[in-house]
Amino acid sequence: MFVDIALQFILATVIGSIWAAPFVVTPAARKTLDKEALKFFLRSFFFRLNLFLIVFLGLYLGIFYFLKLGTYELFFSNSETLLASIMIVTIFLNLFISLLLSSIDQLKNKVLFNIFHLLSVVILIGNSFAATYLLAQKFLLI
Repeated sequence: MFVDIALQFILATVIGSIWAAPFVVTPAARKTLDKEALKFFLRSFFFRLNLFLIVFLGLYLGIFYFLKLGTYELFFSNSETLLASIMIVTIFLNLFISLLLSSIDQLKNKVLFNIFHLLSVVILIGNSFAATYLLAQKFLLI
């Protein structure tokens, strides 16, 4: 029971953190910070957001592996662990994209910046929908 509540909390936190970033944090930062501080904040914020997501998805996989899987069950035999593993790999990819975006000058390489930014947004949206699917699946099983 406590394991299911912890897994649901982790999934809800992942979904909330992904959607709170563009709708809450970014507009608040744009209104309160000057241009240079905003540039530094946004670059560091998305790096920290990806690290936060990696930690929480790692916790999800750790709890699932140690407390939920059967004794002789394979790790990837369950669709939840496979989907969570794919999510954590894509968040690692997004972490490297955020590092790349922080090094690309937006004014000089606008096309390259837009392509990587779009890829980063697609990864975050895909992970949000995957976590929503897992959360809805957990609520339907209860």
